[in-house]
Parts: sequence; structure tokens; C-alpha cells
Amino acid sequence: MARILIADDQEDFGLMLQRALTGAGHETRQVRDGTEALNALKAAPVEVAIVDLYMPGKDGIETIQEIRRLFPSIKIIAISGSVPKTSSTILVMAQKLGAHLALSKPFSMQQILDAVDSLLPKPSA
Repeated sequence: MARILIADDQEDFGLMLQRALTGAGHETRQVRDGTEALNALKAAPVEVAIVDLYMPGKDGIETIQEIRRLFPSIKIIAISGSVPKTSSTILVMAQKLGAHLALSKPFSMQQILDAVDSLLPKPSA
């Protein structure tokens, strides 16, 4: 199982993600913006960071770029719940700037669990 950081300014949504991921055996932490995310990663790195693209202060795009620069081994999942037309564009941009996967809200908890699992190393037999 993995250590996962969730950076999303919508506390309820972040808690829902946290419950689903913890229920699947992952260790999670939740922060509300990019600055908090980077500080948390400096204190205790993780294997996966789930980053909302629209947050106050340091937004998700800036945060992804900083994570990629400072912690190149961390796998990043970009998430966005903005207007569908701009959401797909910003999600594509996030992947070009370093996110490994991008999901548009709303997504199912199974989709986020599958996304996380796809980024983790497979156990050796």
C-alpha cells in the first residue's frame, strides 16, 4: 500500500477521497492548497499525490510543476471539477507538465482507486 497526499480545497471531497483510499489500505494526508502540499511533502514524502487543479493560493498546475522539480519520483494524479470545456484542456495541460494521470470530477471512488493502483509498482510474485 502507498502513502498518498490529497491536495484539494473542498474539505468534504478530500475527506471522501481519504476514506476510500484509507479503506483500501493506503495511508493518507489531506491539505487544502499547493503551499500546504509542498510543505507536507518536504516533511514526509509520499508515493502518490492527488492534486486538484483549482485551489486558492498556489494552484494545482504550479504545485504539479514544483512536485515534479523537487520530488521527481512521486506519481501525480491531477483532478479538476471545473466547467467541462475548460476542464479537459487544463487536465491535458497538467499531464504535459508532469501529472501521470488526470481525472475530471465527478469520478467514482473505484476510478480513483484504480488510478492509484495503476501508478504503484506491482508486487513481485
